Amino acid sequence: MLILSLALINTIISMLNQIFAKVRYYRLPILMLFIGAIIFFWFWWEVSQYLPFPAHSHWLLQFFSVSLVLAIGFASFLVFNWQKGVKATELCVQEINMRQEMERKLDDVARHDTITGLPSRYYFYEVVTNRIASQVPFALLIVSTPSYNFVNNMLGIEFGDKLLVQLGRLFKKVLRDSDFIARLDAGNFAIILNNMKDPHEVFLQTEKFVNLLSGPMLVDIYQTDIFINAGIVLSSQGSNATQLMQYAYLAASEAIKKGPNAIEIFTETLRANIEYKRGLEQALRTAIHNQEFYLVYQPIFNLKTNKIIGAEALLRWEHPKFGVIDPQDFINVAENYGLMLDIGKWVFEKASDQLLTWQKNWRGSNFYISINCSTLQMQQTSFIEFVQKKLSESQLRSEDIVLEITETALIPSMKECADILKQFNQLHIKIAIDDFGTGYASINYLCSLPIAILKVDKSLISHIEQDAKQVSVIKAIIELSRAFNIKVLAEGVERETQMKILQDIGCDFVQGFYLAKPMSVSEMESFAQAFLV
Repeated sequence: MLILSLALINTIISMLNQIFAKVRYYRLPILMLFIGAIIFFWFWWEVSQYLPFPAHSHWLLQFFSVSLVLAIGFASFLVFNWQKGVKATELCVQEINMRQEMERKLDDVARHDTITGLPSRYYFYEVVTNRIASQVPFALLIVSTPSYNFVNNMLGIEFGDKLLVQLGRLFKKVLRDSDFIARLDAGNFAIILNNMKDPHEVFLQTEKFVNLLSGPMLVDIYQTDIFINAGIVLSSQGSNATQLMQYAYLAASEAIKKGPNAIEIFTETLRANIEYKRGLEQALRTAIHNQEFYLVYQPIFNLKTNKIIGAEALLRWEHPKFGVIDPQDFINVAENYGLMLDIGKWVFEKASDQLLTWQKNWRGSNFYISINCSTLQMQQTSFIEFVQKKLSESQLRSEDIVLEITETALIPSMKECADILKQFNQLHIKIAIDDFGTGYASINYLCSLPIAILKVDKSLISHIEQDAKQVSVIKAIIELSRAFNIKVLAEGVERETQMKILQDIGCDFVQGFYLAKPMSVSEMESFAQAFLV
């Protein structure tokens, strides 16, 4: 019996040690109490058998001792579980606090730009929505800083970020306390001018901070010129934040087209124009497949011989719904939406096929075709591969093809265009610079690029009879071109007096309505018979 009791006590103590090892503050007193109770139980169990108590009293005392041990054990269990519950509760509270802190930080990141610290696009939409609900009039501005792209590309992202931080601080200084500013993306900011509904007043306020922020700015150790464009929409012109932002972006896009520091206010006319262009964009995607494009040809004359030496292929589009569409409208849309590459391939193929037909019919005549190319085409190696394939598949002489690229399109992508132009030159295809005199004319690219023809823009000869300066400018262009063995073509000749002056100062070729308008293939064939070389 004694051995059994000791074994039982040892087992219970081992279990209790495991339990009480997890109870930090109550382990020692409870353990001592429990061990004392067990010793008392064992002692009473052994001794009570020899005491002169009645039989029923003996078992009652033993029952009391067992109950005491169980009660102390149960108390230990409760203490252990209570302590464990406290710890679990503490862990739960900590987890909830951590989750709330994380959610707060995520919300803060979503609501604020990480570079400038200004409110983000998400937060701005929320503020605009609340302002609309309050029915307090306001003006919404999209402010674009084209200088950011230059700094970011030329100096690096670090300097671009520093520029954004400086602009954000300057905006906050020039705006009123009631106004609200956020950074949207890249170099674009959004501003709310509160309590403003008069377009003229909004324009003056916008013009004020545009002028204040524009000009030289020191970014770290580099100085750069800051230019700003702004698009304005009034809260009364839209029903929700998305619509107002869309209209402000449209106005900002128009402002950018006007040049540095330009401001544009959104109007219904502007929206109608944008929607019209979007409709053109959708229609352009199917125009080639539906055979809606066609080419007309405007003859080019040699001023010395008065003979036709070539023709410029001009693209036309007859839409089944809108009718004949102005080339300036749809060509700009095609370039903006990246559709000009496919259209340009179609033009080259049709014009070169027509040239081949004319060369077979007009044997012995020196006749070339001039084809306009977009900046996108000049930047794509796939275009020159297309041209090479077309030349190899046909009997066309590459010397009889002239590719025209505008001066304004050439300047921003000089390096990319130069590589392509040199490859065309290796194929013996001639290059003409169109609209010469409207961009940033540079002797540098006359030296470095394989240019065969300069097409003087019609704006330089429009008043040549009355303006001696125009005559001097064109004469200087002709003399400079001769130094580089480049021919000069004057386009837009509309009067005999213009042609006579151009002939006297030594211009090589002319083109214009006075001599011949753009015409269809059949008209061109009839007209050219009397003027072919």
